[in-house]
Amino acid sequence: MKALSLLLIFCASFVQAQEFNPFEENYKPTLNEDYRILGFTQQAWTGSSWINLSKATYSYDSTTYVDEILTENWINNSWQIVLKTEYNYILTDLDEVLNKAWNGTGFENYNHSLFTYDSSGANTEILAQNWVNQSWVNSVKVTYSYNLGKIDTVLNASWTGGDWVTASREIRSYNSNDTLTTAITQNLNGASWVNATKQSYSYNVLGDVSQILTESWNGTSWANQNLFIAVFDTLNNLSEAEYKSWNGNSWTDFVRTFYTYELIPVAIEENPNLISDFKLSNYPNPFNPSTTINYELEITNYELAKLTIFNVLGQRIKDFNLTEPKGSVVWNGTDNFGKSVSSGVYFYRIQTGKQTHAKKMLLLK
Repeated sequence: MKALSLLLIFCASFVQAQEFNPFEENYKPTLNEDYRILGFTQQAWTGSSWINLSKATYSYDSTTYVDEILTENWINNSWQIVLKTEYNYILTDLDEVLNKAWNGTGFENYNHSLFTYDSSGANTEILAQNWVNQSWVNSVKVTYSYNLGKIDTVLNASWTGGDWVTASREIRSYNSNDTLTTAITQNLNGASWVNATKQSYSYNVLGDVSQILTESWNGTSWANQNLFIAVFDTLNNLSEAEYKSWNGNSWTDFVRTFYTYELIPVAIEENPNLISDFKLSNYPNPFNPSTTINYELEITNYELAKLTIFNVLGQRIKDFNLTEPKGSVVWNGTDNFGKSVSSGVYFYRIQTGKQTHAKKMLLLK
């Protein structure tokens, strides 16, 4: 399933995420596979104190996929419902994100996003439409281009009423370890691309995004605009997201978000063709240069199950086809193209239908 990336982690109602992450199955800002997000509360800085801005409450279906997010804004000293976001799937792939606005007596369609994937399961397009006069009208289309399994270009187009017009593009750069380092947004001015903003990514020792510096182009150079800072708890869950703006001399508080979590309940599935009980482990862990992943599935159609390895950004690294209900696979630290990956935290996930389970491992070189 393709879902919101770490950009969504940073603040679901404040930042519009543009990358979709196959690992973040239940839209949780956490790298701890035992927890899922319950909700968040967002506050804005007035210059002298913090005031409530919005809050969100997450709901899940029986398979721990996010089903609905209810958003409330702080209005006249009380929380008031403003939006309901529904998530619809085709099998394990996210098919539609539907936003419904509260009109005082009920919810009505507001806008939605539709997702398209290629044969490898990579998200290639997102189509955003607005609800106008009882029908869906095109608004924005986002197209993703890949290079060696990584997104390198994001193209944004706007609907003019009769055709799509390219408005901007985002160019992403990675270091020698295939870690995202910068994302530069450029606007199309006539026939030329003009710099607009640049995001630079920093990571902590666990490979989590710890800071994102956003700079704007002033015509000759990049100038500070805003700064995102991630604070993680002892369980490696994102506990606070801080946004600061540049006043010309220093960083000042702008918006902050606090997240709450719960342990993921064990799903009980009566369908014998889905995973109801299984074993998953790897040894050694940490490892260098290879590790053996052992699995045991108590299902009939085990050939429908798959084992996939992801990095901390949720990018698919390696896929394994399972040929037996019980067995093992050896991962030698390479991706689907045979290229060696860098040291760091990786996740191995087993999935069949909507039943998934993931564990963490550490590659040391």
